Amino acid sequence: VYLSEVGAVILGSRIPVSLGELFIIFIERTLITLPIVAIAAHIIF
Repeated sequence: VYLSEVGAVILGSRIPVSLGELFIIFIERTLITLPIVAIAAHIIF
């Protein structure tokens, strides 16, 4: 979901980003979001 929606928009824009850089952005977003979601899940449940 991250890569398909946002990636298509970024690649379609005039922002100079390659597919490899887009993959690195995807990994960074996943690594940042995963601990936040895990902590929130432990607090809620």
